[in-house]
Amino acid sequence: MAIQAVTASQVSGGMKMSTHRDHNRWAQLDREPTARELRAIEAEWPLIAAELAVLDAEITELVTGDSSELTRRRVRRAKAQLSRRIAAVAAADGSLGGAA
Repeated sequence: MAIQAVTASQVSGGMKMSTHRDHNRWAQLDREPTARELRAIEAEWPLIAAELAVLDAEITELVTGDSSELTRRRVRRAKAQLSRRIAAVAAADGSLGGAA
């Protein structure tokens, strides 16, 4: 990590001087994920993949300008899959079910 000298004029001109606490925050972020964090990512991956599929379908539709039935169907399928994933996550969390 390169350290840059900061002059008084730069500080008064609006540049923020880095502090020890800022360095500690970056050091905490510059680490490998824990086993618990990896499990959480793995558990969320189906939802992330479904969100990416929707995004990909919508971007393809916008960039190509293709509004054919096939393209609209691809977007609908991706959104339906995303809805199913959201419902599965909510059910697993106990978020669905209404009043007790």
